[in-house]
Amino acid sequence: MPRPRTVLVVTGEASGDAHAARLVEALRDQAPGVNVLAVGGDALARAGATILYHIDELGIIGITEVVRHLPKILRVLGNLKTLIRSGEVDLFIPVDFPDFNFRLAATAHRSAVLVFYYIAPQVWAWRTGRVKSMARWCSHVAVIFPFEVPVFEAAGIPVTYAGHPLVDRVSTLDPQAARRRLGIRDDRPVVALLPGSRSSEVERHLPVMVSAARR
Repeated sequence: MPRPRTVLVVTGEASGDAHAARLVEALRDQAPGVNVLAVGGDALARAGATILYHIDELGIIGITEVVRHLPKILRVLGNLKTLIRSGEVDLFIPVDFPDFNFRLAATAHRSAVLVFYYIAPQVWAWRTGRVKSMARWCSHVAVIFPFEVPVFEAAGIPVTYAGHPLVDRVSTLDPQAARRRLGIRDDRPVVALLPGSRSSEVERHLPVMVSAARR
């Protein structure tokens, strides 16, 4: 009996986990028998993915944090490369998280595993040379901003504009209902503080942002 098609999804933060979960839900709707393995969080688990490593193990920022967690990061990276080389993975879907996922994508390419990059890194904003690396091993890229399409087309990478995954969710919100739920008067201005989705980002950024907001 042939084994089910297996997809490996890897993300490293809460926002990527949420976006990847919706992708996996759509994938399973179209291919109910697909086996999804993932580095992700609770959202991917709810979508039916088997979590190999939780994002809490990898959701880190800053050079000091990387150094402190380096043995764990290298162990997880090595185990995932072994999985990709095993022939058990048919498709690799990296979701953002480029410093980690680029290494896995290169391994996938050498192992004849297709690479479908969902939510591509912002090569148009910084470290533009990364697009050349992606051109070597990327089978297809799905981008969330329309202006990203020509960037990847110029590098010879097949690309699809998928739209931002937050648009559908935000468009269903009722601002007045949200104000009532949060106890905010209609005549009061609202400022959103968005420190990031990783716990380390929240711990580092939010106190500074709250202090600035109070001033």
